[in-house]
Amino acid sequence: MSAPSLHIRGVKIHRHLLKYMFPQVINGEIDTNKFLNASRNFIQIIDKFGKVFIPLKYDMQNNIEKLSQRYNANKSSHASLQSLILSENNTEKNSVTAEALLWLTRELRMIQVLFDKIVTAERNNNYTEDLTSKINESYDEVMFGHSEWMAQQLFSLLAKSIPTCSQILLSLGENTPDAKVTTINTLDIISKQMQSNLIILNKFLYVNDIGQVF
Repeated sequence: MSAPSLHIRGVKIHRHLLKYMFPQVINGEIDTNKFLNASRNFIQIIDKFGKVFIPLKYDMQNNIEKLSQRYNANKSSHASLQSLILSENNTEKNSVTAEALLWLTRELRMIQVLFDKIVTAERNNNYTEDLTSKINESYDEVMFGHSEWMAQQLFSLLAKSIPTCSQILLSLGENTPDAKVTTINTLDIISKQMQSNLIILNKFLYVNDIGQVF
């Protein structure tokens, strides 16, 4: 049985992967609840990559929980991620929540960069089954200089145990045969929507002296 699909702007994508879509940016603001729900769902997709993202997964969950606690304390005042962080910065010099958002943004950015590399390689006929180099490149582009040496070594070690690209794409497509193009199209749309969120967050974090992602 094939995975259900639909068309967006004339492009066929997997319907079941829509839960991994991040929210639309509205007037430069990102809805806190929708962003956190998308981040929680997104953790499921990185499980498809095997053990390599286990440390990242736990850190993402921790950061999501910190942001959720702050959001739940006053949902109306923290409706956007920007308002959530700015309200804390007005009262606390070293913001735990801001730090959580900074690291979650970096972690999501690393996965988004990896997705972009997979999509680009496929569309440029530069496809390879071994994703080790792409994962290491994505890590270096985003995390190098921010994470500790031991974490870097552990990540490099775990990257060697990643499933093949075909295995990952097949799993994302719910084991539907001959659906690679649809899966690649879906990854591309997910990646672009994520990037729209991350660009806004990167600028916000930088302008408010919290940190920089890219």
